Amino acid sequence: MIKLTNQFSACAIAVAALLSACGGGGTTPSAENTNTNTSTSGATGTCAAAPCINFSETTLGMVDFGGLGIEVANDPADATNKVAKLTKATDDETWAGVTVHLGGAGNTVTRIDPAQGISLRVYSPAVGKTIMVKIEDASANGVEASATSTKAGEWETLTFTFATANSATTYNKVSVFPGFNTKLNEVYYIDELKYTAKGADPVVPASALTILNFDETTPATLDAFEGTSFEAAQDGTNKVAKLNKPTSAQPWGGATFKSCATGTVGATPAIPFTSTLQTVSIRVKAPRAGVTFSLEAKNVSDESILVFAQATNTGTDWETLSFNFTNKTFGTAIDASKTYNKFSIFPNFNKAQEGSASKETSDSVYYFDDVKLVGSTATLGTCPAAPVTGQPSTAPTTPTAAAGDVLSVFSNAYTAITGVNTNPNWGQSTAVTNETYASNDVLKLANLNYQGISWENNAIDLSTYTKLHIDLWSDAATSVDVFIIGGNGGGESSVNVPLTSGSWTSIDIPLSSYTTPASKSNIIQLKLVGNPGAKTVYLDNIYFKK
Repeated sequence: MIKLTNQFSACAIAVAALLSACGGGGTTPSAENTNTNTSTSGATGTCAAAPCINFSETTLGMVDFGGLGIEVANDPADATNKVAKLTKATDDETWAGVTVHLGGAGNTVTRIDPAQGISLRVYSPAVGKTIMVKIEDASANGVEASATSTKAGEWETLTFTFATANSATTYNKVSVFPGFNTKLNEVYYIDELKYTAKGADPVVPASALTILNFDETTPATLDAFEGTSFEAAQDGTNKVAKLNKPTSAQPWGGATFKSCATGTVGATPAIPFTSTLQTVSIRVKAPRAGVTFSLEAKNVSDESILVFAQATNTGTDWETLSFNFTNKTFGTAIDASKTYNKFSIFPNFNKAQEGSASKETSDSVYYFDDVKLVGSTATLGTCPAAPVTGQPSTAPTTPTAAAGDVLSVFSNAYTAITGVNTNPNWGQSTAVTNETYASNDVLKLANLNYQGISWENNAIDLSTYTKLHIDLWSDAATSVDVFIIGGNGGGESSVNVPLTSGSWTSIDIPLSSYTTPASKSNIIQLKLVGNPGAKTVYLDNIYFKK
């Protein structure tokens, strides 16, 4: 028997299972108990009547989760019949279960018709046991139904119907939760998982547009963020990307796929999404099965244009994951008239459950390759050159505030506080450089979408300070949103600063204008957002004063 105890740790085993016509594991719709035949065996001899998994072959894998033990075993009522044996212990999760991934040969994907429901032969240890069944698509969208055992130590057929299922969704996984919501030492047996296939099996399009594959003349990279790190790696003779995500990384730590060169706009060329082509495939290799990957498609110059989709892997070898943005998990639906030129991958992270996300429990390594737009025959464009903008010819007015009344972040006039990082990696598209104009040092933010300035390891107390001073210059941006950010989850808020084209704008922003964080005793960062995006803005004399 195979037994795992880590939450959703999964051990894929090639176990019993396939059928005559193979196919596939929320809210809780209705289910009912039926016993449509009197066979004492798990096998009724009718498994060919519909697509049916009979657990008597070794052509399909099952994946356990929540600690459940799974194995192929002899039917307890018929030694000539093979069934799936599910062992649940008191230290297993209440939701421990097993997922069956349905699929035929080649590129076909078998779909369950949820309107026709599912039946399952069950051998329960006692009367009154709850058996829950969940059907899911590749992005873990699913619905559940439950039934209650009426026999102890005998086979019976339970049926499950899914009234709230989406008829347009491709359900191709079935998960079974024996003894749901209990922690007891129990053994269950299951056999003859029957369902109705929904129409013809759709064929995954053979055509796909390669967005990047790390084999380019100048290989693509990963811009790692929030505690992760990137390494170029080899898989045999093939170049791939390696992403290290240690236990110290944030749960939302990940990386942006980058193939655009410095001096151009975008992390990748614009992706030619259409109203019907919205699935991106990525080759992935993970340290364990059952990892949820979130993929974000975004416009580097407009933060409001973003959408997330997710997929879950099934093993520890290379596999192709499909991220269908039609079934988005966060953000706004794909608008083919808009530009999407940035993909970011978040391993072991569900954006829709960000508030409860957890860090890695052990240092993990993920590999990526072959990012493609499935079904597309379009030609990938190029990364446009960053717009050429003007530059200041004069320095801003020299500050006159007394040094003792100032906490400086960046200025020639004052000594800066320690630990200031003017270019933290927050996944931004902004290119930051230190420039000198009129014998004065400034920060140049080219292609500004957003930019952080951080001193998070040296939080400052602004309780006795009244204003944030900043000088800004641009000939293209019309305004800049200036944020202050508090430490320890203190939050952030912003003030919009209008700019005069081609002139320095010098402003003292009252700290009282920032409603969040309410307390100014633990300030760790600034953030600047350009309006419109992708313009160049120059900064100088950033300091807090009394």
